[in-house]
Amino acid sequence: MNTELPAKLLARHWVMAIVALAALAVVSGGFDLHGGVIWLGVLATAGLSVAVGVDARWRLDGQDPPATRPMSMIEGPLLWIVGAWALTRLGGPFGGYLFVGPAAVLAALVAMFPPAVRSPAIGLAGVLELGLLLTGRLTWLELMIRVGVLVGGIWALTRLARWAAWRADMAAARAARAAASEVHDSKRDFGLLTGQAPAISGLPPEELAERPTVGQYALDRVQESFSLQVQLLRAAVDATTVAVLWRAPESTVRLRAYDSSRDDLVMGPYTDAAGVPGSVLRDGETVAVTPVHAGGLPYYAEGSERSEEESYGVLAVPVRDESGEVVGVLCIDGPRPIDHTTRRIAHYVADALALAVQMGRQLKATDLERTVVQRICRALQALNGSQGLADTADATVEAVKGLVKPDLVVLSMVRGDEHVVVRAEGEGAEALANLNFTGDEGLVGQAVRLGQVLPVGGGGRRQGVFTAADTLANMQSLLVLPLRKADGSPVGAVTVASRAPDRFTAHRREMLQLVTEQMGITLDLAQAHERLRGLASTDGLTGLSNHRTFQQGFSNMIARARRRESTLCLLMIDLDNFKALNDAHGHPFGDSVLRDVAGCVQRISRTVDLVARYGGEEFAVVLEDSDADGGLLMAERIRTGIEALRFEIESARVTASVGLTAWPRDATTQSELIEQADKALYEAKSRGRNRVCNWRTLHDAPSLTPSEE
Repeated sequence: MNTELPAKLLARHWVMAIVALAALAVVSGGFDLHGGVIWLGVLATAGLSVAVGVDARWRLDGQDPPATRPMSMIEGPLLWIVGAWALTRLGGPFGGYLFVGPAAVLAALVAMFPPAVRSPAIGLAGVLELGLLLTGRLTWLELMIRVGVLVGGIWALTRLARWAAWRADMAAARAARAAASEVHDSKRDFGLLTGQAPAISGLPPEELAERPTVGQYALDRVQESFSLQVQLLRAAVDATTVAVLWRAPESTVRLRAYDSSRDDLVMGPYTDAAGVPGSVLRDGETVAVTPVHAGGLPYYAEGSERSEEESYGVLAVPVRDESGEVVGVLCIDGPRPIDHTTRRIAHYVADALALAVQMGRQLKATDLERTVVQRICRALQALNGSQGLADTADATVEAVKGLVKPDLVVLSMVRGDEHVVVRAEGEGAEALANLNFTGDEGLVGQAVRLGQVLPVGGGGRRQGVFTAADTLANMQSLLVLPLRKADGSPVGAVTVASRAPDRFTAHRREMLQLVTEQMGITLDLAQAHERLRGLASTDGLTGLSNHRTFQQGFSNMIARARRRESTLCLLMIDLDNFKALNDAHGHPFGDSVLRDVAGCVQRISRTVDLVARYGGEEFAVVLEDSDADGGLLMAERIRTGIEALRFEIESARVTASVGLTAWPRDATTQSELIEQADKALYEAKSRGRNRVCNWRTLHDAPSLTPSEE
């Protein structure tokens, strides 16, 4: 038994079969809760669920149902109609109240769909209502009321202007999408998309947004050239049709330009093996046929009538790109045999078509090359404009991210025999922040030692990148670029990694190397600037902030306290009898004492406090967010800490006197606070030294004169 025919019929009409089954279930009581053919309702419900789900998926995806089913345009609306009527029957005694649903569905179909769809929908609704009447499930009165509801809903909805506007907007949107798709396909076929230009192989895919000003301009020029060429060629050889067919992806061909006396041309796509053009695309040779058989020219509609004169002679000439590959076919057909002159002119035109496409591609590539250069220049500009090591490190990371968009970028710098990660951004960066590792542990150390870029492909088990444990196994692409100073000595390395395989192509490596050459020099200069800044802001003997830095920092802390309405304390610390210590043991020993005292004060103070060498053997400490009571506790800790110090000369002992004042309790200006702390310090010395004195206890006392040391 031959089952091929029933299978084909089922494949073409299975949705309509489900509609018919569900309609039968509605009128026979299959969806009624009591009585009726329940098994038929269950079967129809299952079929409706499948069909409605498939239809909804197509429509939500913006696709039309397959054209292989001849009634695909009305299948969905009919499913909605029969489903709405089934729901009213499932409502039982409340079904009359639910009838507003079917009325709304039918009204929407009539208002929004063309006659080819609305007519079958109205017809199905009428059949369902009539069937319910004939089977006794509706009375004449109920039928008349329901018909009135349907007619009223349709009338009201079709009168709403917004539905007409909505339909127009939807049609315009569909037309715009179709036009945009056609433009995109044309650019793709002619090699004018951004991603097809070789110049941008170093740019991140995320950044390859189409540039409409250049891409569209190039496409317009190509299409204008094609149109002009085919018009001139047809006029020159008196042809019926001159057509340019262009190869598209997936083994298809599209008609990209034509001039014809006929109106039955098909734009495609059609297979690249079809007819005479298919032979040219396959063999790369010019083909002349006299006469051409039916179907030899796929750009004519199938079944269209052609006179014998119109199809007498056909010439198909290959159009090649710059590599020699056949990318298109120039076809000429007309009422005369193809002579030598026609052949020669056709080859000239084919060369002109190829040249037009090459010029368009070159225009696109030139614009994108400019984009690459601009991106590199911006990266270098950001590097050269950075100030300080932190800014330069940030600029380095941002430059790399702007060029290749890695999933992880790490900047490490050489510090003696070790490497230190100074910046890490991206996936897993937290685990690498401030990481220290030796120069012989991993790939970074090897790259810096050898002075060579190390591209590493594939994830999984690989040698450690920084330490033996840091394999970055989840990264499929890895690139380590050493950074060098102007004299060639190493300064650090940039490590970039990506989850995508083969991300860092040779072109991208060249781009990164070009920028990293400047990175190394800039980072070296930034380190030198940091050292100079440190020398300018710190005391060379003790490493504390110097007097100038103290004054600036103190001013900033007062301004901050004023904004936050908080408090601060100033401690002035002076070593007791330090001149006698210097005279007895010499200045080198005195310098070591100052360094030890500075370290003691720095250790006892908090990280938020400002600690400075004010001058000679005098130190200053500004305690942020601290009142006088907290300042007294800190001053006493510092005093006892200094007293507890022990030195190389065992007989040497050092004590300190401390003066304290508080803002804003005692004064509101910087100069007043320093003056008050000094007076409190002198009072501490006058009372026997090695003690702390608070300005608050002195503000009513007469002026003091410090005792001679």
